[in-house]
Amino acid sequence: MTQTKIDTEKTAVKSSARTKAAEKKTAQKKANAALAGAEKSVKAARKAVKGSNKKLRKKALQLSRQTEKLAAKHANATRQLAAEVIKADRESASAPKNTSVRKKSSASKRTSAPKKTTALKKKGAPATLAKATKP
Repeated sequence: MTQTKIDTEKTAVKSSARTKAAEKKTAQKKANAALAGAEKSVKAARKAVKGSNKKLRKKALQLSRQTEKLAAKHANATRQLAAEVIKADRESASAPKNTSVRKKSSASKRTSAPKKTTALKKKGAPATLAKATKP
């Protein structure tokens, strides 16, 4: 591979890593916003239920706890997913470098194999020269 191809691969890997990092940040922001929204709705529900009877208050508290747990699970799952995506991108970013090295080493092995020589057919005068030189 030429140096320019290697450079373009490196820049492509860097730019994809940047975009994935930006995607991770947005996913984390969305998860945090969802968690904050759930907490606000739970607080509002608790305030609304304060004046009602005991059974309704218990039910509302139970539901609010469930929503808090679900929101926390969702936020954690989103964060873990974003972390896994970044980890996979790092592994894939290192892969092209290794494959290009392998291609170079395997190419040198192929050159040691015997090659068949064939006459190249060209248009014009060189073709007639090749015909003239053959016995």
